[in-house]
Amino acid sequence: MLSDATKARPDMIGIVDLKCSPRRTLRSVADFVTNLCEGTYGRAPSLVIDGDADAEFAYIDVHLEFVLTELLKKCGVTALPR
Repeated sequence: MLSDATKARPDMIGIVDLKCSPRRTLRSVADFVTNLCEGTYGRAPSLVIDGDADAEFAYIDVHLEFVLTELLKKCGVTALPR
């Protein structure tokens, strides 16, 4: 018997997203970090996605989101002029 969550997302097996999109996750995280930087420092650096923006692979979204959030927070603070 399939759960409602599995029926709604056939591209998921447990917590693994079979069509994990780094671009989608990065955009979501970038919006969060941009708001965080603007709220804390009054400005935020811009983000440019380069490479295969349509890439998809099997991965755990939560892990990718965590790593990208921490990476962009560090980069955002470092990129802002003092």
